[in-house]
Amino acid sequence: MMNTMNDNNELESPFTWDIPEQNQHQSDWMVTKPAERLSCMVDDPGFKWCRYGKLLVLMYEHTVRQEKDKAMEYTNQCEAVLSDPVNQSDLFYQSIEKALWHVFLATKLKISEGNSNKKHVQSIISQITPFSQMNSVEKAGMLGIKTMTVMAYGPQIGGTMLDTIREAVRLCPTEPEWHHVEGRILKRLRGTMDVFNTNREPIIKAFQTAYNINPKNASYVITYAEELQKDGHNKSLAYNEYHEYWRKVMDLYEI
Repeated sequence: MMNTMNDNNELESPFTWDIPEQNQHQSDWMVTKPAERLSCMVDDPGFKWCRYGKLLVLMYEHTVRQEKDKAMEYTNQCEAVLSDPVNQSDLFYQSIEKALWHVFLATKLKISEGNSNKKHVQSIISQITPFSQMNSVEKAGMLGIKTMTVMAYGPQIGGTMLDTIREAVRLCPTEPEWHHVEGRILKRLRGTMDVFNTNREPIIKAFQTAYNINPKNASYVITYAEELQKDGHNKSLAYNEYHEYWRKVMDLYEI
């Protein structure tokens, strides 16, 4: 755990990541969109990974806009997500718990900047596990959180995180979420910067790997099926596979 403010150079949060400044104040898009997404999210069993990511963005955005009350409102919501016993029983949550709390607490520390209560600040610092003290799975989690957060700022900005998520995959190749995120980034890059590239194999491989590791995750099934459909436009085998995976989705959702 961290002991003093001198350890701040090890803090990881949206405030220390490469989020271009021009995205912060030009419009309300980065406040309204995540808030709308949050209001539409349906509670389901397991750790609410997407909700955590949206709350991080809102904590950060309201702070840079000097809207501390709103930032604290979302800080409290994010802490509630992390403290929920149902979330804490989720295996994905457990594997990257130190990373989740590190980023949240580092963000909370920035929001609390200027707080005259040194004991309060020190109590936050004392709960943070430095990146250097994490194991490879937790470090992968930190890189995954960073990637997910930066991706919220649009396809071109999110595309800069390809090397970061690939490092997460290298550190923890058995975590399907990092393969899934890699596929999403590759898909974004193809749509914005490489539109004439007909080779979909890297995208399909990333989504397929996520699906193979966890075939019961509906998101992994859906994205893999969609890529098979696009790749198999004139390939009957791939087209049949696409329908097979959609049947799996219907079974998972009991449609």
